[in-house]
Amino acid sequence: MDESKEYSPLPSLNEHKNHAVSGKLYIPIVLLLFIFLACCALAVGISLGYIGRSNVCRGNSTSSYHFNSMNPQKLEYIWPENVEKMINEIVDNNMHITNDDRAVLLKTELMRFPTSDVFYIIVYDDTDGPTNQALTGVENSYITVFKPGKCNVVVYRSRAWSSSPSSALSTITDQVEGVCKLGIAEISDYSDFPKIAFKHIDNIRFLGIIGKEHNVAVRSANSFGRAWGPGWWDTIPVFRNGTTVSTGKEFILIAGYK
Repeated sequence: MDESKEYSPLPSLNEHKNHAVSGKLYIPIVLLLFIFLACCALAVGISLGYIGRSNVCRGNSTSSYHFNSMNPQKLEYIWPENVEKMINEIVDNNMHITNDDRAVLLKTELMRFPTSDVFYIIVYDDTDGPTNQALTGVENSYITVFKPGKCNVVVYRSRAWSSSPSSALSTITDQVEGVCKLGIAEISDYSDFPKIAFKHIDNIRFLGIIGKEHNVAVRSANSFGRAWGPGWWDTIPVFRNGTTVSTGKEFILIAGYK
């Protein structure tokens, strides 16, 4: 034992000071630790909330809740009833946005449904009559929702596009572009044209033409790797009857693969 160091049973003055300082520091340290843990918990909560909202915005959510911020409804994939209901909700609750914005909302909601069906979404200004639009197709393959004073919506579904061969895209592209190069003769009623053009494009179940001046927006849903599917669409000019002189009017022609 080192005899130079004397032992005393009584604490020294310095020891009293150290205990006093420790007592004073203990409370603020605990308080700071509590604030730090609370901030961490808040940060984690905000991050998780952001990720959840981000997934919904990107269409990654697998839920079937459809867009109506005031009254969300859970819908199963029932064609055409529930799809038509969803279309009406989106149009009625989104009056002050563009046709392309509406098409994007419809695309997002269609991609929530658990289905391999692939869709064309076509949204354009409210119009009627065969001078501005004409549609034809296999029964129950497409939905039309016409909203006077708002917009018109057409949704076509393809049952075979996701499993079609790679040649399907090039074939339908060539055939649609071939029809469009020939143009349309100027007439007052275009309702027969889709029926005629339908015969010149293989493996389709829908064909429509809509006047380009009506702010036509075309979007696809579930057409992974082939963004312009299911099928092809292009602009077709209107020629003066018997000539190749353009009248200035153009249609958007959309052909939907079977």
